[in-house]
Amino acid sequence: DIIDGGDESLLENLDMLPFADFSDFKFSNYKKKMIPTLMGRGCINRCIFCSEWLRFKKYRYRSAKNIFDEIKYQKERYPFIEEFYFNDSLINANIKVLDELCTLLMDDGLAIRWGGQAVISEEMSPDFLKKMNKSGCYWLSYGIESGSNDILKLMRKTFTPELANRVIRDTREAGIDESFNIIVGFPGEDEAKFNETVDLAFLLGVDPR
Repeated sequence: DIIDGGDESLLENLDMLPFADFSDFKFSNYKKKMIPTLMGRGCINRCIFCSEWLRFKKYRYRSAKNIFDEIKYQKERYPFIEEFYFNDSLINANIKVLDELCTLLMDDGLAIRWGGQAVISEEMSPDFLKKMNKSGCYWLSYGIESGSNDILKLMRKTFTPELANRVIRDTREAGIDESFNIIVGFPGEDEAKFNETVDLAFLLGVDPR
């Protein structure tokens, strides 16, 4: 017989988790001295093509102090570490936590570089992006997926191509390197809608040909 025990209950307080142990990790084998970590688990969005929100029904996040304490802990144990990569679906799911983390990093003067994936949102303002850069953020990856507003709606995206254009440009002007993802051939996309994506890529200075 097969017995369905239901979904496993999710850990609500991620601050309870111990910091990752890299004591057996041979950093000498790698040119890039980087440590992965995370700000939260899950995603606040419900993009129709993604499985993240199906696996993690609820977005949960760590406190800014807990994230900062781990960064400092790892940096003290491994002084040669230069970079931290946030292995989240999006690091700006809770903009308040991200803002507090930037403040903690800036106040401490911790000399690190960090980056991760982010979602296009109005909260990614020019001033906030500059603050992120000052705190050590050097790279962000955005899931734009399409330059067609119709396709973005079908994907359940929560932004417009116009906002994506603004955020990408402001990210660059803040001194942060960026990359963005594109999905071609999404159900409902015809040649005209595809060309809207091509136009957006050209507008952002990328030749997709």
